[in-house]
Amino acid sequence: MREYSVTNVPVPILMLSRIEGGPDRIITLYYPQPNTLMHILSHSQVSLWNWRLLMHRTLVILGSLCGLVGYGFCEKYGGGQGIAEDPYLIASVEHLVGFGNTPDDYDAHFLLVNDLDMAGTVYTGAVIAPDLDKRERGPQGRKFNGVFDGGGHKISNFTVENRSIHYLALFGFAGKNAVIKNLHLVDASVHGGDTASCLIGGLEGTIENCSVTGKLSGTYCIGGMVSFLDNASVKHSTCKVVISSSAGRKLYIAGGLVAFSQYGKIDHCIAECSINTDGNVLDMGGGLIGFNHGTIANSYCDQVSIVAKAGGKDVGAFCGHNAGSIRNCLAFEFQVQCKGERIGGLVGGNSSLIAMSVAEGQVVGMSGIGGITGKNTGYIIDCYSNVTSAALEHVGGFAGVNTYGILGSYSIGKAVGVAEKAGGFVGQNTGLIDLSFWDAEKSRIDFDVAAVPKRTSELKRKSTFKYWGNGVWLIDEDSDYPRLAWENTPGVIIEDEPVEYGGGSGTADDPYLIYDANSLTMIGAYPQDFEKHFKLMADIDMQGVEFKGICYGFGFGGVFDGNGHVIRNYVVNNDLPCSGLFTVIPHTGVVKNVIVEGFQVSGSRFVGGLCGKNDGLIQRCRVAGSMEARHLV
Repeated sequence: MREYSVTNVPVPILMLSRIEGGPDRIITLYYPQPNTLMHILSHSQVSLWNWRLLMHRTLVILGSLCGLVGYGFCEKYGGGQGIAEDPYLIASVEHLVGFGNTPDDYDAHFLLVNDLDMAGTVYTGAVIAPDLDKRERGPQGRKFNGVFDGGGHKISNFTVENRSIHYLALFGFAGKNAVIKNLHLVDASVHGGDTASCLIGGLEGTIENCSVTGKLSGTYCIGGMVSFLDNASVKHSTCKVVISSSAGRKLYIAGGLVAFSQYGKIDHCIAECSINTDGNVLDMGGGLIGFNHGTIANSYCDQVSIVAKAGGKDVGAFCGHNAGSIRNCLAFEFQVQCKGERIGGLVGGNSSLIAMSVAEGQVVGMSGIGGITGKNTGYIIDCYSNVTSAALEHVGGFAGVNTYGILGSYSIGKAVGVAEKAGGFVGQNTGLIDLSFWDAEKSRIDFDVAAVPKRTSELKRKSTFKYWGNGVWLIDEDSDYPRLAWENTPGVIIEDEPVEYGGGSGTADDPYLIYDANSLTMIGAYPQDFEKHFKLMADIDMQGVEFKGICYGFGFGGVFDGNGHVIRNYVVNNDLPCSGLFTVIPHTGVVKNVIVEGFQVSGSRFVGGLCGKNDGLIQRCRVAGSMEARHLV
């Protein structure tokens, strides 16, 4: 039996001609490679009436052969096998759309090998991993869980419009194993309803080294690069977008990079964003993110413009509302105008942690307006603002309203109040503000309810900043204000003399040792010790000792091992939201093996013998004493 080759299937050449004296046109079907199955099956000359039969037979054979693609007989997309070492190659828009139409490949590896221009087509859903049932909230359909490497190439002019579909983007939803990297989306246009963005609607995986430019509109969860970040990460990526609300509709949760982050991580990202609600209300809008319940670090916003003249709340040049952590971040050269409350230069409303961050720009609102935050119900540590703030009431250079804790921070901006006097640092305060200042000379404000006024020259001297020696500040003395070390400006690190406990160095292997009441009350006096390790070495009687609680007003995020010893007879009486032996234990904190007895704790809201509020770990502890609170015990 003759053997026929089924590899390298040739492309046929079709020629149309007329045989002299014949009534029909004649088609020549020529396969240039001899001794192949298709060459043997071909007819050299076929009349048109028989062409249909021939093509049917030929296409059946071609279909059978190309059905063997998975076995390597034919190339798929632009080539490759879909594995890490040999990814599928995407060389055209047709390949990209074909990939989107093949859910069985959503776990494979892909590499973009050309720039793509998607102009001329308006899509009505995500190209890859779309939402298949608009009646259900959450992604309906298969998620993309593979690797898409853009190879540094760009995809231009992607346009999608559909106000009834969720997860409207190039990728609808990417699962926890998904990686999208080295991809640049240029001049995208996305007009949706709920959960819309340019690159990914919902992400559980990773985005790295990507960029997006474009314009978006919608009503809920609108993000420049990602709508919803679910325990996922975005790093080393940039976004420059214009966001608007749908006609006549409120815009709820919008961010230049990400709209909503639930336990997500954003690191080393940049956003330049314009948000204009076109006469509609804006709730939770930010230049980088609308709502953060994850971690954000080493990121910044530039040239942010947010306008919401119809009203709104929780609006900031960097973040609308922060319920997670923001560290080493910056918003500068921004303009925020919102006829509402909780409007901030960096963050609109903060209910968790902001640390080592900066805001420089302008912010205008109605109530609760400040350079770093409009309203703080969490912690702000080691930050500064140079913001011009204006409002009807409750306006301050650093914060509009504070009900919790601000430590080691300063403001050099101006604040203007219309119905009531602006504060140089804070407009209204019922919480704790410590080791914090404002430039009374530059701001021309001589009033504040909590912070300490300083002249410009004083704020440029190292001696002003005692207890700021936690290694995050530096100062070019007599030349500049203190700057954060990560800003890499000229100067020397501000350092304090180390606290003398009873020994140890504060590490897990060599914890600070606590033998007496004096050492116990010193825990938290220096912010650099908030996350260190401590070990109790003796029973301690606090009778008659003035004591406000460990890390008074702030969270103890280190490890305290009571070592089975007893702390007795302490009295805590303050007006802070949280009161106890430990004011607050955040998620990093551990308190164990402690016995407390004979205590009296009084406070305004969250009161406990051991801890006012616990987000960390309390293990093998015992308490006996009395507590009193105006609200919760």
